[in-house]
Amino acid sequence: MPMHLDQPLNARLVEDVGVGMEVKRDDNGKLDRKEIARVITRIVVEKNGMKVGNKAREVSEKITVKEVDEIDEMVEVVLQLCGKRK
Repeated sequence: MPMHLDQPLNARLVEDVGVGMEVKRDDNGKLDRKEIARVITRIVVEKNGMKVGNKAREVSEKITVKEVDEIDEMVEVVLQLCGKRK
């Protein structure tokens, strides 16, 4: 549920990527209980929610692998700076 600043844009991006669903606000900018319940039901109960969950896991795994690779690269750079490796 986006609250302010960059969060509405981030919510749309997360939905576009397929790893979440945005809870839309009403015309007055307020959150509606029925809309929150609808989104939760879609994620938890419906087949579409399974796709979102699977996509979120896939993206999470990719981020984890990328973080490990980047950490390894950074360790190598630090070792080079310390004169430990060439």
